[in-house]
Amino acid sequence: MTGRRSVMLGLAGLLVAGCGDGGGGSAARIPSAAELAGTYDLTVTPDEDTPPIDGVALVSGNLDIELSTPYAGLGGPLEDDGTVALEGMTLGSDAIMLLSGEALAQVRDGVYRISGTITNTGFAGPSTFVMERGVGADVRSESGRCRVTLSRSPQCLDCVSHIDLDLVVTAAGTGTAAGAFELDRGGTPLGQTGDAVVNVAPHGAFFLGAPYGDAGSLLCHGLVGIGPCRLSVRGTLPDRPGTSRDASFVIQDFFTFEVASGGATVVRLDD
Repeated sequence: MTGRRSVMLGLAGLLVAGCGDGGGGSAARIPSAAELAGTYDLTVTPDEDTPPIDGVALVSGNLDIELSTPYAGLGGPLEDDGTVALEGMTLGSDAIMLLSGEALAQVRDGVYRISGTITNTGFAGPSTFVMERGVGADVRSESGRCRVTLSRSPQCLDCVSHIDLDLVVTAAGTGTAAGAFELDRGGTPLGQTGDAVVNVAPHGAFFLGAPYGDAGSLLCHGLVGIGPCRLSVRGTLPDRPGTSRDASFVIQDFFTFEVASGGATVVRLDD
């Protein structure tokens, strides 16, 4: 704990040093945990040999952080100097890894920013992350009807399928989508999702998770004999109707073993 505390104090020192950098911006201050609640644009650099990965993060409580990349949950108390000693684990995988790290939270020039490092992620070195959300950010405009097309549905020997979802997103960036049928190109039901939970970052990155299974039952009878499975989709929502963005999906069974995965596309169907 002594080594970690020294690192945390070093991060806090960088914050203090940056307040008078002469760059013309406002001085940084330490926000409360309640202020920090909501979704964030996330950038993770797994290690020095791996390009940065964008995603979405969710902050709640005092202080709990859910990351879409790596899919993990971490938390720790927000100290008076803005530092957080993080402890947690990976989520949604049969191979659970315990994680630890440290972070610094601040608000400056109208932006909440949480940055830090995570160790034991399975990469070659510590992963660094940066999370940002504008003060007063309102993500409700990301609500609307979207079509998620899966490149290889396990329900039809890897044929292409799609699911139309009505996203309802709050100002904070958390949201839901009612269950819907997975259809083939001809409109025949192949599978079905239950009610989904979605996190949408201020700039459109999203992570969606929903129960998934056979049409009409939500049981993965044709896949593993027990259910429901779980569908996860990661990507960025298109900003205009009729436009599409690339995404990815994973379907896992009741025991979180991977059943199918691959590319996906997301199309905005209306406003």
